[in-house]
Amino acid sequence: VDLSGKAKVLFRRKVSWCQRVLLCGEVLLIPDFDSLAGVHYRTGKLLWQTQLPSARLPLFLGVRQGIAHQYRGAQDGHSGGSLLGIEPRTGKVLFNRLFHPLRTNIPVVGTEEQLITVTTSRKQEGPDIVWLDPLTGQDRQAVRITDDVLRQVGFRRIPINRHSIVDGLHASGDLAIWALAEGRKERPLRVLALRPNGTVAWSHVGETRGVSLVASGVHHHPKGDRFVVVTAGDEDAGELLVLDATRGRVL
Repeated sequence: VDLSGKAKVLFRRKVSWCQRVLLCGEVLLIPDFDSLAGVHYRTGKLLWQTQLPSARLPLFLGVRQGIAHQYRGAQDGHSGGSLLGIEPRTGKVLFNRLFHPLRTNIPVVGTEEQLITVTTSRKQEGPDIVWLDPLTGQDRQAVRITDDVLRQVGFRRIPINRHSIVDGLHASGDLAIWALAEGRKERPLRVLALRPNGTVAWSHVGETRGVSLVASGVHHHPKGDRFVVVTAGDEDAGELLVLDATRGRVL
C-alpha cells in the first residue's frame, strides 16, 4: 500500500504463512512456510523465489550484514534444525548450517548484528549459549552455563528445560539474556545476561516466588533497550518487570 497521499493498493500476493515482511533496498522479502520470495516493492513483480527445507518451526530472522537469515526447526520439534543465509537481491543460498541431530537445539534469536542460540545434551553439565557468525552460520563463541557460573551470581542450578529456554532467550546488542521462571514455589524469577566472552554482564532475582513466565522480550527504546518480563502465579500475583537491558537496572 502506498501511504503517500490517498492510500493506494499497489499489489497483492497470497501467502500461506507469514510472520513479517522486510524491505531490503527495492526488494521486499516475503517469507512463507516453505519458501522465501523477493518481489519489487512497488510493482509486486516476483524477482526470485527460493524453496526452503521442510520445517516444523520456520522463523524469519531478518537481514544483518547483508544476508537474510531463516531458521528451520527440525520436524520432531526438538533436535537438529538449520540456519540458512540467503542473498537478498538474488535469493541465492549462501550457507545452510545444520545443527547436530543428537543435541537439543533452541530456535535462533537475533539483533541487528547478532545471532544467538542454545544447544544442550544430557551428557553435558549445562546448556551452551552460542553466538553465531552471520556471514557463515558457524559458531563464533560458546559459553557453557555451569553451576560455577550460576553460583557467581547467587543462582541455583538451572535445569535443562527446552521450553523454558525457548520462551526466555533473547538478545540485546552483544548480550544473551535469559529469563527463567519455573512455577516452583521456592524459586523466583531469575534473569541472567551474558557477554560473548562468558562473563556475567548482570543478573536479577525477582521478589515473587512460584511464578511462571508468561512473556518476555527486548523492546528497542531511544534511550537504550529495555528487557520486559511478565510473570503469573497460581497463589500470588505475578509481576510486570522492565529492566535496562544493558545494566539490568530495574526501571
